[in-house]
Amino acid sequence: MAMALLPQRIAGRASSRGAHAGSREELPDYLAHRLRRVGCELPLFEPEAIEGLYQATHGMPRPVGRLAHYALTCAAQDQVHRVSADHLQTALEELRP
Repeated sequence: MAMALLPQRIAGRASSRGAHAGSREELPDYLAHRLRRVGCELPLFEPEAIEGLYQATHGMPRPVGRLAHYALTCAAQDQVHRVSADHLQTALEELRP
């Protein structure tokens, strides 16, 4: 299992130029870094949403990005400027097979 995740970690770290989701403590900085890369300086994720994001993805970059994208879409559909734990839960439900 660990070897299967290695390519994701390498690709995630290489593409983000040093910033990576990795640990729970690094996740807020990782999200801010990814948002800055698309021109957004606002903190779009509530702390509870960040914790839920970490719990759901264990900090793996690709799953973090995918789930964050869906959660952002849920927040946009509600016409709000911050992703809540409820938006994250909705995103998780949409991604489950």
